Amino acid sequence: GPKNYDASTGYKSKSMLVTPLKNHKNEIIGVLQLLNAQTETGEVIPFSAEYENLVASLASQAAVALTNNRLIWELKEALQTIKALFDAFIKSIATAIEEKSSYTGGHIERVAKLTMMIAKAINESSEGPLKDVCLSEDELEELRLAAWMHDIGKITTPQYIMDKATKLETIFDRIHMLETRFQLIVSLTENAYLHRKLGLLQGGNGDESELSQLDAACAREVQGIGEEFEFVRSCNKGFMDGDKIAHLREIANKTYILDGQAHPYLTEEEFTNLSVRKGTLTDEERKTIENHVVMTWDILYPLPFPHALANVPDYAREHHEKLDGSGYPRGLSGKEIPLQSRILAIADIFEALTARDRPYRDPMKLSKAIDILKFMKQDNHIDPNIYDLFVSSSILSKYAREEMNPEQIDAE
Repeated sequence: GPKNYDASTGYKSKSMLVTPLKNHKNEIIGVLQLLNAQTETGEVIPFSAEYENLVASLASQAAVALTNNRLIWELKEALQTIKALFDAFIKSIATAIEEKSSYTGGHIERVAKLTMMIAKAINESSEGPLKDVCLSEDELEELRLAAWMHDIGKITTPQYIMDKATKLETIFDRIHMLETRFQLIVSLTENAYLHRKLGLLQGGNGDESELSQLDAACAREVQGIGEEFEFVRSCNKGFMDGDKIAHLREIANKTYILDGQAHPYLTEEEFTNLSVRKGTLTDEERKTIENHVVMTWDILYPLPFPHALANVPDYAREHHEKLDGSGYPRGLSGKEIPLQSRILAIADIFEALTARDRPYRDPMKLSKAIDILKFMKQDNHIDPNIYDLFVSSSILSKYAREEMNPEQIDAE
């Protein structure tokens, strides 16, 4: 109080005017205190009513200023908290998406990492066609969020399609079901030959030579069925050319008799899956996979992004577009595809090519991944300027060292 103040400073308080500072809620947030009103000659006098009114007015303005200052500070703190919460939320969504699949864990995080590495390299480039491009802090944040949320639509994609390691896989790999079927066909074939032998023996017409011929014929047919199954098994993975598909059709068209009814060696649905030329997905399943970008837009577009982040849904949706217009979902081409989506596209493709945990192939060598990107550049699928910067900068080697197996790295 004043006594302690006077004692510590040697000052002598004779008159005092104390006015509370109140905020819009009528809460006291401080005081305005004046000491020792003086005349022109320096004589200490009491504070007049006129001074009280003036100080009350000043106190009101001071309270507003103090409240505003506190609100600004609290708002900044709240925004930082909200941003941290939002970041944690989108990363937890990414974790949930990747937990759906045991084969794509870390994909989203690696794509986000590589995306920002490329964006930083573009900002730092001092020569070439990208030298005048400089993404602002807001634009970098937009891109970062788009990278983290580019696959959010996969929440709706069936897990068995995301994880489809073989052509016959659904909840389980149906090649084992086919193996059982072909074993049944073998048993039925052997039983048919046994009945023929029994008929000959019962009729007294079966000499040893004829019975041996039946055994040999049975063995050949059983061997042929086994070879057909092994061919079917080989079709469950790998590339299918026209000759293989034709041979598979021959096998599928064969029938066996069970309980008096004819059944095909392969159903039409099984044939459709096994005849997939490249990869493991049928056309219908591929459409389901591709629909994830539409769902990404449907999920992100309704969110009230602030103006500085308004393009996040667009960048996330358009990372599968190609410069020649052959991409999806909108078939955009050329300048219709924003730079940010082009950056994200290259990061997404390169991560998918070099990932160590894809079910349908072994980890790809770095040199092969670069070659594939080069062909995509030549085919006008990806941005040539971003590709050139990507392969000529230190990004490639840095990412490879941090995210690829040592045996994959066969180029710098």
